[in-house]
Amino acid sequence: MLLLALDTATPAVTVALHDGTGILAESRQVDARRHGELLLPAVDRVLGEAGRKLDEVSEIVVGVGPGPYTGLRVGLVTAATFGAVLDVPVHGLCTLDGLAYASGLTEPFVVATDARRKEVYWARYADARTRLTEPAVDRPADLADQVAGVPAVGAGALLYDTVFTGVRREGRSTSPRPRSPRWPPRSWPRARNCCRRGRCTCAARTPRCPPTTRWSPQVTAGPSHHPRPSTAPPNGGSPRPAAVLREMRWWDIAPVLELERDLFPEDAWSVGMFWSELAHARGPGASRRYLVAELSGRLVGYAGLAAVDGTGDVQTIATVRDQWGTGLGARLLTELLGAATDFECHEVLLEVRVDNLRAQRLYERFGFEPIGFRRGYYQPGNVDALVMRRPTQTSSEAPSVQGT
Repeated sequence: MLLLALDTATPAVTVALHDGTGILAESRQVDARRHGELLLPAVDRVLGEAGRKLDEVSEIVVGVGPGPYTGLRVGLVTAATFGAVLDVPVHGLCTLDGLAYASGLTEPFVVATDARRKEVYWARYADARTRLTEPAVDRPADLADQVAGVPAVGAGALLYDTVFTGVRREGRSTSPRPRSPRWPPRSWPRARNCCRRGRCTCAARTPRCPPTTRWSPQVTAGPSHHPRPSTAPPNGGSPRPAAVLREMRWWDIAPVLELERDLFPEDAWSVGMFWSELAHARGPGASRRYLVAELSGRLVGYAGLAAVDGTGDVQTIATVRDQWGTGLGARLLTELLGAATDFECHEVLLEVRVDNLRAQRLYERFGFEPIGFRRGYYQPGNVDALVMRRPTQTSSEAPSVQGT
């Protein structure tokens, strides 16, 4: 047995290698903005220190949160990709459960991690192996009566130690390193095995597989996703030649990354994320649809949708600045909605910045309706995300894109 463990649900990028009897090597780097940059080098480093190769890995465990989606998706996508390439099972583990198990406590306690915006993700445990409550997100002040004097572990407990007065500071109580000779413990339910043989139900779909992935009580329904439409006002002027839409292929990743980093410098996807998404875009088990727009040999836009369990998620929509106001964004969205119908999705969901009124109007024209908020979702800046939902329609029911 050779188990590779990954977690990016917290500001830390954690990687460990376990042979069934003990930890062979591990790495933990704290940088909330560099998960995508740090994870793969950490995997290489851990394998090198252990003198093992990636193709020797027989199982993968990945932390599924709760945690901010921007970092969380890095670990999920990487684990799903490794599982598909190596043809090995991938197990999702609640990050709070990992921290609890690492504590080794035999008495009742709580685990709390930082959820930003002065909130914590937390859960109550009877011991290191037994969770009593579902993970939740709350303001520490609202938990004072419940956690006062109760032993607590995790970065959230350390951050709000005036509330979590029983916080454990010694040892490795806030590190996800296991102390038992067996990892994972036999008590973990096998139902958490959610990725096998390239059919992944958690990559880019964090809140539904498993259900403890991401917690946001303000959202009444729907998953985490990352639509990011343009925000500049229309350019106006005379009509321009229309861009050509086609399927995104691997050779488009480099120009897409260039545009991605220009439009979203603080939250750009990594090359590995795009490779993983495209890996699920072809074949009999395809669950992704990614498009690019070309104009005069130049890539001027791209968009992507994931489809899982009858729900479509708009992953991203972007166009170059000189195409804002030309209707290209609406054309890309129309294609994604058509793909959702092809995938037999009964609904499509997306998120948009609450201050992006222009994009919201576009989505409303396509039948999307607000269903909730994700507080402080867009970082840095702590801008809330508006979650919108639309039942799927046939292409003939989609609104006209003329003049969009």
